[in-house]
Amino acid sequence: MTLVICLCQAFQHNSPYYNCVSCEKHMQIIMKALLVCIFLLLTSFKVTYGDLPEDYLTWADKQCIREQNLDVKMIKKAFGENLTLEEGNPIINSFVECTYKKTNYMNNDGSLNFKNIRTWAMDFFVALGRGEYIPNQHFIVDNAIAECEIIKGTDPGDTGVKVYNCLLGYIIENVSSNITLLKVDYDCSELGKLNWKAFIISFLNYNDLL
Repeated sequence: MTLVICLCQAFQHNSPYYNCVSCEKHMQIIMKALLVCIFLLLTSFKVTYGDLPEDYLTWADKQCIREQNLDVKMIKKAFGENLTLEEGNPIINSFVECTYKKTNYMNNDGSLNFKNIRTWAMDFFVALGRGEYIPNQHFIVDNAIAECEIIKGTDPGDTGVKVYNCLLGYIIENVSSNITLLKVDYDCSELGKLNWKAFIISFLNYNDLL
């Protein structure tokens, strides 16, 4: 990003923009922002590539893990890239059926409750860190459900896994194609005009770093 290059140049004493970031206050703000940026990138990387954090497991997940005497690590590893679930695994299918029934996403007869699933699907935007930046979330979710509700697996759990992956995949694809990502691309000549406090607050509140 141009901004990063500008900041690197600004730290050099021979830079014409050095004065705009030379005060201690601005330096502290910049360093805090960079540290937070690194932390968020690492966290996002772990979620994207399947190392599911403990706090992503819901109360229903934890109850079903205990009831079915499952290995937590195995369940966490079942979540692959972008939180998609492993398909074709009877243990995971049974686990998903258990969690869905506890959360009323699945009826006792094994059919899915798409009214409740619709509300749940909205949380995907939060899990992806994009909840505040997609104005047409309801439209995307409605279309996702229309496309995915026809999926049928070999058993209720298998159906639940496949519908989950379908919904998540549809949402990710449409978010990526429709969102206008925030681009911070200041020219170096504008660096001295930045309202650093306002910029850092906006930066720290912006979750879509990848």
